[in-house]
Amino acid sequence: MRLAVYARVSSDDQAERGTIENKLEFARKYADLHQLEIVKWYKDDGVTGTIPLESRAAGRELLQDAKNGVIDLLLIYRLDRLGRSARIILNSVHELETDGVKIRSMTEPFDTGDPSGRFLLTILAGVADLERETILERLWYGANRAARSGKWLGGIVPYGYRVDSEGYLEICEDLLPHSDMTEAGVVRLIFHMLANQGHSCIKVSDYLNALGVPTAYAKDDRKVTRGKRKENTAGIWRPSRVRGIITNTSYKGVHFYGKRSTRKRDVIEREVPAIVDVDAWEKASESPS
Repeated sequence: MRLAVYARVSSDDQAERGTIENKLEFARKYADLHQLEIVKWYKDDGVTGTIPLESRAAGRELLQDAKNGVIDLLLIYRLDRLGRSARIILNSVHELETDGVKIRSMTEPFDTGDPSGRFLLTILAGVADLERETILERLWYGANRAARSGKWLGGIVPYGYRVDSEGYLEICEDLLPHSDMTEAGVVRLIFHMLANQGHSCIKVSDYLNALGVPTAYAKDDRKVTRGKRKENTAGIWRPSRVRGIITNTSYKGVHFYGKRSTRKRDVIEREVPAIVDVDAWEKASESPS
């Protein structure tokens, strides 16, 4: 019997720590114990189980080999390595079995080689689905509680702010590299030029570029994705960046958590330290581009 192993870990962090090697070593010991010879290994390192098997590099190769009759039996560490939802798991099993490949879990009591094993697989797939949804729900409620308390839960920190050791947003008064201005000082200058001096976003961006003030991307050495590659930005102020700052309510002390979420959720309004007063923010946000 031609035996193969499929292993998957979901995060880039797990991939960097070599977590997948633990699963492969387990498979080697399992094969030795049962006197099985592994002819091929399929490894999806840092790949989420929420996408179909055919959308993963190693998963796609596995399905193609199954169609070509390369393997007869597939070992997996756990059922959730095939997918993180019942639909994806059962679809994967169906495709493999259609091509004559049986699936065996090394840590769960099922083997699709017999009717009772296939029945148990269906139950375990449902349990894996429930487990995932329960974990997501707990994380969801936990994140909402932390958000209501004012904690910054990931995402790009607005220019002029930083996150303190306890996870809360604070005003950044550190000097910028090669400048006598602070981040917060740049923000105040932008609002002053627009609200009090009547300048446009174009005029403000030209002025900041003339002063050599670094943008957030240049300051943090962040890259942008172009196609499949990440590249450095030009590192210059554009009117759209200035407009993004003057319309961001965080600068007047109000932040809306969850506003950009792709999943339907409650938007949480919370207080953050204000860099400018409400009057300056309103005048600037109404200024011409």
